[in-house]
Amino acid sequence: MSTQIIELINASILQPEEKEKLSSLLEKTGDDDAFYELFNELLIKEAEKKINSINSTLTEYNQQVEVLESAYNAQDEELNTVLEKQLESIDPSDIKAQHQALDDYNTQSIKLQSKHKMNMESIVGKLMIQST
Repeated sequence: MSTQIIELINASILQPEEKEKLSSLLEKTGDDDAFYELFNELLIKEAEKKINSINSTLTEYNQQVEVLESAYNAQDEELNTVLEKQLESIDPSDIKAQHQALDDYNTQSIKLQSKHKMNMESIVGKLMIQST
């Protein structure tokens, strides 16, 4: 029985020092009620720490995404405004100039989207590193 309990302790989410503490207690007192109460208490505390860490990471992610989305939307709106002004200033019969303005807009829009995607991936990467 104690071999299975030691395997459970070692496989648990507990920190190494807590695992050692439980293993020592198991050796000294056996698997009595006090042992299981401590084991459960330590598991609950560690689970709460992990939950709090995850929630903190999600909050940070959401805040950073909000900042990036706001910046992206502002830059996208600026691109649209520039395009509208360019198209207004072009003679409606000048299809070539209209086409060029649209091509320029599309090129800039694709660059903006690519930059935004890289920024989003960067956030995810940083938070993944932080959370480990």
